[in-house]
Amino acid sequence: MVFNPKDKSKEVCNNFPCFSVDGKPMQFVTESKYLGHVITCSLSDDKDSQHEMHNMYIRTNTLLCRFGKCSKKSQG
Repeated sequence: MVFNPKDKSKEVCNNFPCFSVDGKPMQFVTESKYLGHVITCSLSDDKDSQHEMHNMYIRTNTLLCRFGKCSKKSQG
């Protein structure tokens, strides 16, 4: 992934030539998953954080649906 510098005055080029590996062109993307973590071209992981928060809400709702009506009284 090619990252643009934060300081636009240090930007060298906006258009890059087509890269190829074994004769197959590489695809330009704005985000990529690396070691299970989503990184965007702006060096932000906000999208990954939102995805994890969404998963947490799903897991919490699943637990509430399954165990929400359980009694709180311990047996014994």
